[in-house]
Amino acid sequence: MKQLTKVAMVLAVIGLFLFSCQKYAEVNDVTAQDSELKTGGDQFLQASGSTTQPIAGTVQAILDQNDGSNGIELSGSAATVKKAGNYFIVAAPQVLLGSSNATLTCWLQVNGADVPNSNVLLQTTVDIPFRDVIVSQGVIWLEKDDVVTVMVSGTGSVALEAISPAGQPLVPSIIFTIFKM
Repeated sequence: MKQLTKVAMVLAVIGLFLFSCQKYAEVNDVTAQDSELKTGGDQFLQASGSTTQPIAGTVQAILDQNDGSNGIELSGSAATVKKAGNYFIVAAPQVLLGSSNATLTCWLQVNGADVPNSNVLLQTTVDIPFRDVIVSQGVIWLEKDDVVTVMVSGTGSVALEAISPAGQPLVPSIIFTIFKM
């Protein structure tokens, strides 16, 4: 039953993201032939991590690729918004738990302060490598020049894992999306 609930939650988030993309495309006249994010829309950023990130203690997730943006700057692994407003934010790390009793938590920070109720947890008690994607997401009011970061904390053998399947696009160690609503 827990697995069905988890699958339903992931599908709901994916559905919301796809609906948002469709609405963005309609508003900004983006066609299906377009292969890159367009810069004609309002404030958005999609960033990702291209390398595996071993996690020991609490660290900021590394976002080293700007996959597309307009009006939100990625500097290091921090996203700075340039307009005040409500923003939808999604942080989705690809987690590898490599040992029993391993845990990983992931949450958002704004200007170095934890965002309430944004933390998600993955843990295992089995002693075999275990992979999953966890999703921290929400809507929050941000002021001009607010800085958003993704924090992760791990115990045991834990990493945000980038995977390069033969003949396929990279599975990033984390995908981060933020857009002004």
